[in-house]
Amino acid sequence: MNYSFGAPRLFWIVAFILSITIIVLGITTRLFDAGLSCPDWPLCYGKVTLVFDETVHQEINQGNPDVPYDLFRVSLEFIHRALATLLGLISVGLLLYRVTQKLTFSFHPSFLLILVASQGVFGMYTVTLSLVPWVIVVHLLLGYVTVSYLWALSVSSVIQRHKLQFYPMWVSRGLLICILVLVIQIGLGGLVTATGASLACVGFPECNQYFIPPLELNADILFLPATLEQLQTIHFIHRVFAFIVTTILILYMVLVFRLCAMSHINSQNPLALPNHFQWKPLRQGLLLLASLLALQWLLGVLNVVIARPYVVALLHSINGLTMVLLLLFLYIKITPQKRSLSDLIAKP
Repeated sequence: MNYSFGAPRLFWIVAFILSITIIVLGITTRLFDAGLSCPDWPLCYGKVTLVFDETVHQEINQGNPDVPYDLFRVSLEFIHRALATLLGLISVGLLLYRVTQKLTFSFHPSFLLILVASQGVFGMYTVTLSLVPWVIVVHLLLGYVTVSYLWALSVSSVIQRHKLQFYPMWVSRGLLICILVLVIQIGLGGLVTATGASLACVGFPECNQYFIPPLELNADILFLPATLEQLQTIHFIHRVFAFIVTTILILYMVLVFRLCAMSHINSQNPLALPNHFQWKPLRQGLLLLASLLALQWLLGVLNVVIARPYVVALLHSINGLTMVLLLLFLYIKITPQKRSLSDLIAKP
């Protein structure tokens, strides 16, 4: 599709940048325990703007003794809400523009609006239900899906894609499996943070001097885990699944590199396997993935060893998202261009 550099494209670029910013602010808000710094919704202490007057702070604190006005934490939550609202308005604007101009883009604003609205609803529930862990996890994953959707549309609009299937089908399907297990691990990481289980296991690779600590697996871990055993269970599951994800990613990379090494054998038949040049983007992408995976392990271990400092925890979360976006880029790059992502959503 032709995609002119006009107002819709500008809105799309702003939407993508906003979605990334909202994710980072959301992670920051969670790390600083600022999720309930504004105890009401959609207002904040009944105000539509931030309050900088110390006298007003004292008046607010008298009416809310359990939730004192912390300007730093309130600012995090307030800006997070404001940017999410702006993203929603941009989504509405894109939809209205499409309807009024009767244009079709390689971008589907209706689906973006559904994503942003759903994320806003769960953002409201994180406050009104007082940070129920499973609600926080869904809110987090919807944010990651929004970023990934905008990223997929961005990549699809700028890179050159093949019109024929050069790669074996399992190569692209393997990328989807890698994306799926990474998203599950991100959700488990969100549950660890949401429940305060980040430091439930002291030491690595052991957990409180146990390789398999006392565990308590029940539905409470999704709502309000209260015992050390429940918190250890959440943390331990996240660790174990990290090994599973790593195994899957390494196995996939080994299989792809092995197939890449065999490509020269079929040089007489270019349709049998992609040639050396065609393998290059995938090889380079997987080498980068291996580096990001090693970095993710380093950051994860540092989270435990030095008691989860803010910068390390933030980088750990962002690096996980980067790995998903990289795999999504590789999937789009090697998949033949048949129908656009927008078309697949609009016309299943």
